[in-house]
Amino acid sequence: MTFGSIAWITERLTLPPACREWAKLSHPSALSAWANGRSPCEACAPMMPQLQWVPMSRSKIVAVEDPVQAGAYEQRLKRRPPAFVVERRADSIGAVAGGESAMLDVADAHDKAIGSIRISANPMALALRALALIPPSRLATRTTLEWRLVEHSDQPIALPLLRLSSNKRDPPAAQPEHFGPFAGRPKSLPVLQLRIEQQRSLSWMLAREAEDVPPFMETEVAESTLPALRWRLEARASMPRVVRGGVLADEVGYGKTVITIALIDATPRVPRTPPPPLRADGFIPLKATLVLAPSHLLKQWPKEVHKFSGGALKCVTIATMADINKLSIRDLQAVDVVVASITLLRNDLYFARLANLAGADALPHSKTNMRHFGAAYASATERLQEQAARLAAGAQGKRLASGLQLEGVGLAVGLKGKKATYAAEKKAAKAGGKADKDYTSLKAAPLELFYWNRLVVDEYTYNKERDVIAIVNGLQASARWVLSGTPDISGFAAVNETAQWLGLRLGSADATDLTKSENKSLTSVERFQYFRDVHTPAWYAERHATAQQFLDLFVRQNIAEIDEIPWREQAVRIALPAAERALYVELQNHLEALDMKNNHKTIKAKCKSENDRESRLAQVLSGSSCPEEALLKRCAHFDMEGKAKTATAACDAIIAMRKDQLDACTAELVKQVTFARNCIAKFESEFPTKGMSDKHKEYALRCSPGLSFKLWQSTEILDCGDEEANELLGPLVKQGLAPAVDKKVKISEKEKNLKDKMAWTRDQVHLLRRLTKEVTGRVRSLRFFENVRKLQMDPTDAVAKFGGKGKAHGRALVLRPRGRV
Repeated sequence: MTFGSIAWITERLTLPPACREWAKLSHPSALSAWANGRSPCEACAPMMPQLQWVPMSRSKIVAVEDPVQAGAYEQRLKRRPPAFVVERRADSIGAVAGGESAMLDVADAHDKAIGSIRISANPMALALRALALIPPSRLATRTTLEWRLVEHSDQPIALPLLRLSSNKRDPPAAQPEHFGPFAGRPKSLPVLQLRIEQQRSLSWMLAREAEDVPPFMETEVAESTLPALRWRLEARASMPRVVRGGVLADEVGYGKTVITIALIDATPRVPRTPPPPLRADGFIPLKATLVLAPSHLLKQWPKEVHKFSGGALKCVTIATMADINKLSIRDLQAVDVVVASITLLRNDLYFARLANLAGADALPHSKTNMRHFGAAYASATERLQEQAARLAAGAQGKRLASGLQLEGVGLAVGLKGKKATYAAEKKAAKAGGKADKDYTSLKAAPLELFYWNRLVVDEYTYNKERDVIAIVNGLQASARWVLSGTPDISGFAAVNETAQWLGLRLGSADATDLTKSENKSLTSVERFQYFRDVHTPAWYAERHATAQQFLDLFVRQNIAEIDEIPWREQAVRIALPAAERALYVELQNHLEALDMKNNHKTIKAKCKSENDRESRLAQVLSGSSCPEEALLKRCAHFDMEGKAKTATAACDAIIAMRKDQLDACTAELVKQVTFARNCIAKFESEFPTKGMSDKHKEYALRCSPGLSFKLWQSTEILDCGDEEANELLGPLVKQGLAPAVDKKVKISEKEKNLKDKMAWTRDQVHLLRRLTKEVTGRVRSLRFFENVRKLQMDPTDAVAKFGGKGKAHGRALVLRPRGRV
């Protein structure tokens, strides 16, 4: 007998009101086991099997579960206690149906038949499953377990769009101390203050870093349904997390950098002791704010700090490993702001230094499995905390600092073996043994060694997977801020990823939330577990509400309240100097040859040869939307690479480079002539035409490479369109043909039959044609700039040298594209 036969009874069952409200559960021993890294209950939430890292190849390492533990884990999953047990009894039938803890009895007397139904729910089993989903923490005493029984529906729930709040209703904060006149402010720096809307943002940021900031509840929910009765049992584990900081998502132009500097200036700059669950002696506290910025913003931060604070905030920049190698712990203790490039966390040498100081195994390189890197990185940072505790431990710390200094010097400069030892000893001797006196003289300390006053990640959406692992799991700070004008709030997965930057988890991920790389790194057991758990619409709605709660508490987006800037258009005719005009004409000549077509090949063209002219053109065009914009950029700046200080110097540099490139091109042509001649000889020896009729179907194929080479040698070399190039190419061809024929040259192994080998051999002649055109182009390009420079220096002498009468009449012109005067 099924539930359908007694539906007339079950339809009338209603849940007691007390069951619909969240009720607390208590299980101290389970919480203690969970806090110590064990399973809260092996029966309800068995521990996942341990992972083993197995190398599949030299560059590929995959995670595999321990097979014995995986088998036991699967059996324990099957034997987990059910969430519901339903018992039905009838004295005339005696049938029993399975299913679970609140008790309801229904009796009915019909023709001397008496029956009963008992429904039991086990909320503790679900609560411990939810607890196991939260990473272990020492805050077990603050963790709560709750349950409730509610009515269930499988109907989809429409989720509202996630929204961002602004600071429009927040009161404005006072101007920071140094955002105004003060004694000692350099007169050369203007007094710059925050706008009113920026003061409101600063007020919110100060509140987010207050000592009494409200905690955020990290929650995991486990659920089970009883479809026949349309009931759903929910259990949740909640742990309060005090997180100071947030996400500045203000739109471009609002001034996120300035407001962050104001926050630094408006708060006390003192070292702070790491709070639980962090190890109090596992870090070196600093008063400084660490700013991680992308390379293109690295120079902006120090300038803005100096300009707005009037030089009151001391700032240091770390762009490369060379910069961090120069800084000691004492140097970092003395500054207020440390601006570091995010590329530092992409340097294998940086992580090698970290592992060396921590006394841990070498970390995997940047191209390995990121999950493997994360596991090794977590182990290394844990060992680093032990080293930090030893560093601060008096005499023992002094000896350790001395040893670490010796070990780190060679590694810092990329040396190994004896060279590293000699470099370390030499540097230690030069330092005068300072490390023996005070551990603060230790240099090249990794950023993970410190507990920062504040961590700021600028444009966090630019960062890569390994950056995220290091910033989220390794760098510790009293407050964490991430900046971006384009945060992703498309759904729970996107918001949960943002929350990770602040050290928060909004809940477990679903199989649909995983990225391609994350899904690829899953083990077979983990992949099975993701697809084994089927969630209800209510579960997704609860996650969505948690994401919105996070956005309301931690994220703000504002628009700059700036009046429209008045402007007017005024065309000014500019006469470019001769040197800049030469550079402009070169670009103009190239674009005119393309008929000024605004197509993909023109604008997105890649440099096809090692020619500085094509390299510069590709650099200009790649960032332009049309040829006119490219010409405008050339008018605005003569050297896009920024290597030349003046246009005249740029021309001199171009002449020197063109001569070197022409020499390299001619050398390549000579080498290719020899190689092509040898390849043809090898081909003709393998496929001879002697005794073969010219009407044979293979005769034309066998003769094609040789005929193509002779045609190039007899006609194209003698008339390449430039007299000076003709005079240069003839001797070069003779030089290439001078060595004896070498038939031992190997034809590409990929070519198997006559037709393929013929095509490959003939391609060697086609390469000669391309080199011939390149030599001609280089000769003209060199001549163009040489003539321009001669006219700039002495027009009269230049005209005489080019066939004139020794006197410049009117204007002397350099013709394009040949470069003739």
